[in-house]
Amino acid sequence: MKKPRFTEEQHDKLGRELQIINRRLNQMHTEVGKAYPLESGCKAVCKKACDAVFAFRSKMDDILASEWVAKGIENVPKLYLRGNADKKTIDYLDSSLRVETDNDPDK
Repeated sequence: MKKPRFTEEQHDKLGRELQIINRRLNQMHTEVGKAYPLESGCKAVCKKACDAVFAFRSKMDDILASEWVAKGIENVPKLYLRGNADKKTIDYLDSSLRVETDNDPDK
């Protein structure tokens, strides 16, 4: 059975959540670097988390692009790697960390 894929709205929501996570992890990386010596390893582990979130954002951006191109749509929106353009429209304290799907058992 083929999996349903995300809608544009779901991609947008996940992209915003990942942007929030990415920004928070980068803030943590900075704070950990100020508070602990390099030998503690905390900063290196946090950097790996930052890199993993960025890799996930990049992968989802690639998937979104391939899905849209397969539908014949050439102007793919930047929903995962939108940069800082949405900084003012995202509430970084209100992260639900949940992406609803059509087959969500809570609905």
